[in-house]
Amino acid sequence: MFRRVRHIAVLFLFFLISSQVSATHLVGGYISYQYISENSSGVKYLITINSYRDCKPNSLNFPTDIDVCVYGKNDLRLVGTYNFPRLSAVKVQPVGRTDCPEATQVCLERAIFQREIVLPKSSFGYYVKWEICCRNEQVNLRNGSDGQPFIGQTYQTIIPPSNLRNSSPVFSDVPVPFICVNDTVELSNYAVDPDGDKLVYKLATPWYGASLSNNYPGCSNFYSPPQAIR
Repeated sequence: MFRRVRHIAVLFLFFLISSQVSATHLVGGYISYQYISENSSGVKYLITINSYRDCKPNSLNFPTDIDVCVYGKNDLRLVGTYNFPRLSAVKVQPVGRTDCPEATQVCLERAIFQREIVLPKSSFGYYVKWEICCRNEQVNLRNGSDGQPFIGQTYQTIIPPSNLRNSSPVFSDVPVPFICVNDTVELSNYAVDPDGDKLVYKLATPWYGASLSNNYPGCSNFYSPPQAIR
């Protein structure tokens, strides 16, 4: 049987522990989908977004609901806007090892946004996207101290053509969210694929999106794939 090789784009954004401004809070996360069923009206998927934030005092809370955008992969046209409720928001402990003393001061919270959606059958597939501001200050990025212009982030996944009954990989552990200066760290971002597909890991440049002036861009009529931070 042919086994598709799945590449996981890791959006967990490493950050140096530093003083925070009140507008920044996001650490990273990922979006996944699970094939549920299909009938004459379309294909049903369960879409899940795991998002992580710095929950130290003065950090912004997660929204209670978000708007997720779906676009046709062939023409990049908006198929629909779907409102996702926040199912939970709980403090979590990251896995891995780090020796810097600031690690004991970290507060990490995970929110899960989830709902089922039905998409028309397609020979091309779909982009699923959520965009939000603002991430923690990044000292390892080539920008100003406030993180501009890369202060936002974009979550994206690609659903394949409808004749492929596929579900995406999911991470099984809380990610390692930071690397401190002159420190070593163990990355244990282990994932599983419900279809048994082979997984290939790599460190990838994260995508940016949204801004202080437009925290929740919503869904435009056409999709411009996210740009990587440079």
